[in-house]
Amino acid sequence: MFGIDSIINSALRPKGWIDTLSLLQLFNEKLFELGLSKNQALKIMEIEAKSFDSFMQGESTKIDFLTLKKLSRFLEIAPSVFIDKFLAKITNENSSDLEKINTRLFMAKHFDLESLRTAGLIERVNDFDHIEERILKFFGYKTIFEFKNDIEVPVYSSGKIVSNEKTLKFWVNLAYATFEKMSNPYEYDRQALVRLFPSLRAYTLNVESGLRQVFKLLYKVGVTVIFIPKNNKNLHIRAATFCINEKPCIAITNYRDLYPTLWFSLFHELYHVLYDWDEISKIDGHGHVSAGMSTGIIDEDAANQFAARYLFDDEKMQEIEPFIDKPSYVAKFARSYNVHESIVYALYTYKYATADNKIFGKYLHFMKKPEQAIEAFNPSQYDTFNPIPEIAKRTMSLIN
Repeated sequence: MFGIDSIINSALRPKGWIDTLSLLQLFNEKLFELGLSKNQALKIMEIEAKSFDSFMQGESTKIDFLTLKKLSRFLEIAPSVFIDKFLAKITNENSSDLEKINTRLFMAKHFDLESLRTAGLIERVNDFDHIEERILKFFGYKTIFEFKNDIEVPVYSSGKIVSNEKTLKFWVNLAYATFEKMSNPYEYDRQALVRLFPSLRAYTLNVESGLRQVFKLLYKVGVTVIFIPKNNKNLHIRAATFCINEKPCIAITNYRDLYPTLWFSLFHELYHVLYDWDEISKIDGHGHVSAGMSTGIIDEDAANQFAARYLFDDEKMQEIEPFIDKPSYVAKFARSYNVHESIVYALYTYKYATADNKIFGKYLHFMKKPEQAIEAFNPSQYDTFNPIPEIAKRTMSLIN
């Protein structure tokens, strides 16, 4: 039980006086107050000098709760105050070791280590120094805490298929890190983007370089677009839009591995840039990952409808439907409206997929694969984990 005089004296001290003193200072002050030597005090508590010194210097490898209780009673402070000071001392003396734990815990929480080992980024899942070195080199980070875990990602992606959250955030960080290493000198000009729209659809006809040419046009109006491959079977995502340096940045992927999906994803995201930009720029983490359902104030259905109408609207679809099994006619009709015929087939199957679950397979061979369109972006450079600063530099040379 604390002495009455001690309680009164402590109450008369300036507020926060205990917080300003270390354990050793509190102990020396108590010795002065009682007129005792260090040895006398240790005899009173029956504590060995070696244990005492280790405890006070934060070097004790074990917490001796009896010693803790004795010291807190001798100093006439609550055990919780003593523990806080003891832990503060340990933290100060061992900050590098504790920071290492923070780093390793962060990696364990936010990275799917087994997937990274399987993919080839890391060789061992238990060697955290090795893991940290590989991640820092790949992303171009100075510290592992540059990895963004504050961008909210949907549990579901397109089609409401479950995505592994760690895998999804890894892809998001691939995009974010690439954009951060790219510096678009052009200001975002919404009106200039609107003026571009009448001409963009025609680039779908140029399978080999149309996508790249559109990326170049968008870059000039302050919208940076890049391609990042789908690098994990548990990743189900079409695209994402970010606000970086107050400019729109769009990353699209080869979801479903089809040429039409690349274009649909692009115009879906451009809808978000045109009509959801204020909301995206205010989101924590400044990013929006397009999902299969609307989230908050971001309307995914409206973005889907916009992309479909822009590429090939309902009126044209109704006109071509009676001839859908005549591919040469579909191609001629589609090209007369400056759109690639594979996009018509994709939108047609999307329209009737609910009523006929076999329709996608029936017309799949009319939908081109994306390899020709994305070849220029050398997607394997992400799969082989070339450093992102180098990838960003090459991508800049393609779209600038």
